[in-house]
Amino acid sequence: MLVQLEGGYRVERVAELKAELLACLCREEPVELSLSVVDDVDPSFFLLLQSAVRTYEQYGKSLVLRHDLPARFRREAAWAGFPELVPQDAA
Repeated sequence: MLVQLEGGYRVERVAELKAELLACLCREEPVELSLSVVDDVDPSFFLLLQSAVRTYEQYGKSLVLRHDLPARFRREAAWAGFPELVPQDAA
């Protein structure tokens, strides 16, 4: 199941994303997140993504983050301590 994230994900909106990811956790199929059209983030976005990946793993489910995070956020992701969200060839 592909979930296309769109728009901004700052602290005010991450609860909405968390609810969506928890709903997807109940599905049998693997979940893949596309970040290509995300246009605004803050560190809470990256914290939620890391937590979601760990939660899915604990339940034996698959949550795949596509390596399509817009280039302007890649440095922020790495600086925030989340280098795994930055493709190796883009670092």
